[in-house]
Amino acid sequence: VCGELGQLARASFDLVCAFEVLEHIVDDAAALRTWLSRLRPGGRIMLTVPPFQDRFGAADRRVGHIRRYEPDRLVEALRSVHFVEVEAMLFGFPFGRGLEVARNLLARAAPSEGSAGERSATSGRWMQPADRLAPLTYAVALPARLCQRPFIGSRRGSGLFAVARRPPQAAGPSAS
Repeated sequence: VCGELGQLARASFDLVCAFEVLEHIVDDAAALRTWLSRLRPGGRIMLTVPPFQDRFGAADRRVGHIRRYEPDRLVEALRSVHFVEVEAMLFGFPFGRGLEVARNLLARAAPSEGSAGERSATSGRWMQPADRLAPLTYAVALPARLCQRPFIGSRRGSGLFAVARRPPQAAGPSAS
């Protein structure tokens, strides 16, 4: 199921995915609590966010980001709402960092107008190739995917991935 939680009534899931979402939400702790409440006991969350607040730049403002995350802060945010077995790792180095610099240069040259919410609504398509180019994009990106492998788990990267689990027994405020 892909959609907003409000459209899903009170459904529960084994897995909740939130890729490049949390950095757009003002009350990130409330979002994490909501996502936890939608997981079945033992269910998992997978999410990605942009790392390192000191890299917050024009591209972040253009797409409506509110913040970036330090790896330790993301882990603590997940634990604070009762997720367990929390793991986080950086990915995307070295090419992702170059793309991040390029996005910031382009965003400075052509800033977006509107509220953070309006910018967030269109952020997923900014600088993304057309769907019909997916096979070509996948092939062209192969060298970048291979080059990043030695750096996974290092303190370098342009993306931050986290996975965590809802405890098998109901915990904290999410108990039903």
